[in-house]
Amino acid sequence: MISNLRNFAKTGIAKVLMVIIIIPFVFWGMGGVFSSGSTNSIAKINNYNISTQDLVDHLNEARLDLETIKQNIDNNVLEELLGNLVSNTLIQMEIEDLNIYISEKVLIEKIKKNKAFLDNQNKFSRTKYEKFLLLNNMTAPDFEIRLKKSELQKNLFSYISGGIKSPFFITNNTFKEQRKKLDIKFINLINVYKKKESFSNDEIQSYINENKDNLKNEHIDFSYLKLTPQNLVESNEYNELFFEKIDELENKISNGIKFKNIISELKIQPTIKTNYILNNKNDKTEEKIYKKRNEDKIQLIDENEFYVLYEISKINKILPNLDDESFRNKITEILFEKSKYEYNFKL
Repeated sequence: MISNLRNFAKTGIAKVLMVIIIIPFVFWGMGGVFSSGSTNSIAKINNYNISTQDLVDHLNEARLDLETIKQNIDNNVLEELLGNLVSNTLIQMEIEDLNIYISEKVLIEKIKKNKAFLDNQNKFSRTKYEKFLLLNNMTAPDFEIRLKKSELQKNLFSYISGGIKSPFFITNNTFKEQRKKLDIKFINLINVYKKKESFSNDEIQSYINENKDNLKNEHIDFSYLKLTPQNLVESNEYNELFFEKIDELENKISNGIKFKNIISELKIQPTIKTNYILNNKNDKTEEKIYKKRNEDKIQLIDENEFYVLYEISKINKILPNLDDESFRNKITEILFEKSKYEYNFKL
C-alpha cells in the first residue's frame, strides 16, 4: 500500500480532484475557499474523508505561501501536495490501526538527547533549544508535534521491516559468538615488577632533570564574566533580544575587538584569576576555560543556563616542586610504568 503512494498524483482520480480544486482558484482565489473552514471532502480513503481544511493545514505545515502555490500551479505543485497529504494520511491510519504510540517521557528523552541541543559536556542545553525554536520561528508545542509524528513513522517502518527473517547462518554465528567460552591461563607479574616505593630520590630527580620541559605545568591568567538574560537585557527569559546581544558579541570577537572594550560597553564586572591551575576544588566554568587555554584567547561559550565571555591574558609554564606530593606521585607512576615496559620488552 505504501509503495504505491508515490504514483498517486499521476492517476486519473488525482486529475479529477485537481480540477475540483483549481476551479475555485481561478474564480475566487485560495483564501475565499479555504479560509471559511469548509469540511468538503477532496479525497476519501475507505470511510475516512480528507477535507479541504486538512489540505489547508497541510499547506500551512509545508510553509508555502499562497502566491508561491499560484505561481507553480502549472508545475503540478497542488498535485504533489495533495499526493503527500494522502500519503501522510495513509501512514497515520496505519499507525492508529497497529496501535503504535510514543509516550511523553520517550519524546522528552528524544529531545534531551538530540545532538543539536547538547552542550560541550553532552548535557541538554535549554538555551540551545530555545535558540533553535526562535531561529526556526517555531513554538515548543509545534516542534514536539512534528517530532512525535516523525518518531511514530519511524516506529511504523521499523515494525514493518522487522518482519524480515534473518538467514540461518547469521543467526547461528551470532549465537556462537555470544555464547562462546574461552579458557585463559596467565602469570601475574605484579610481584616481579619494581615497586613504586622503591624508586630513590636520585632516580626521581634524574628523571625530572632530563624531562623538565615536559613536566612543567601551565598556569594561566584570565578574566571572565557570566552572561544571563538578567544582566544582559534585564529579563528573566531567554528571549530574542538576548540572543541578538549574544550574536553581537560573537561578531565583535570575530572582528578583533579587544576584551576590555567589549566588557566596558557591557558594564559588567569580570572575575579575574591569576596563576590558575586545575585542582580538586575547581569551578566547572573556570575548569572549562583552562582546558581551552590553547585555543583562541577570547571566546564566548555556552554553559547551558548562561554564556561565558572570557579572555586568557597569559600562560606561565612552571616546574612543580618535588615537595608537592601529587607531583612526586606523578613522577613515581611514570617511572613505574617505564620500568614495567622495559621488563616486558625483555621477555
